[in-house]
Amino acid sequence: MPQRDAAWLARLVDKTGYTPTAWERARLVPVMGNAAGTSMPDEVLAVLSPLELAGLGLAGIVLAVLGSLVPAGWAARTRAANALRAE
Repeated sequence: MPQRDAAWLARLVDKTGYTPTAWERARLVPVMGNAAGTSMPDEVLAVLSPLELAGLGLAGIVLAVLGSLVPAGWAARTRAANALRAE
């Protein structure tokens, strides 16, 4: 069964140019490694810890808020007609 899965994925990528998502790679890479007779080290599959992932998510939210403050401040100080024309 794992060998059939690996062969199916290889055909899918070759014929359609499909790129598997991170979730698919996390599930299929071990299957493909087992089919080839190799084992995948944990460092290949678990690149970031849950704490690092949470930190990256929080950093993204902080950057989004900071990036929206400048245009929002400008729009608050500008007359409505100018702000709407800038849209």
